Amino acid sequence: MKPFIWTFALIFFLAAFSGCIRDVALTETNRERQPVLNGILDAAKDTLIVHFSWSKPIQGEQSFEHEKEARIQLFEDGEFAGEFTWKDSSAYHLPFQITPGKTYKIEASAGGNTVWAETTVP
Repeated sequence: MKPFIWTFALIFFLAAFSGCIRDVALTETNRERQPVLNGILDAAKDTLIVHFSWSKPIQGEQSFEHEKEARIQLFEDGEFAGEFTWKDSSAYHLPFQITPGKTYKIEASAGGNTVWAETTVP
């Protein structure tokens, strides 16, 4: 009797799970490139590094395009603290020491688009 139950259970689970797999077609509703700002504020480091690039299509073959002509500024508690400069890699650098407990905002502008991020460092 046990082999019958195991065989029935195996056939049941195979049939149930085989119907759960299907191909999904991704459709892009927004084909316009969007600015992407990425960085980490680390109080242990004396230089801030941020990456500014443009989004790409989901099914696109090209890699992310880094923006070399962006204007990226840092604000500490609402006051201007410095402007990032482009380095030869894919990042912008700013020699600056983060202070825990303060609020920081990074604002990036390029190609008529502006993005920003704000956080309070623990």
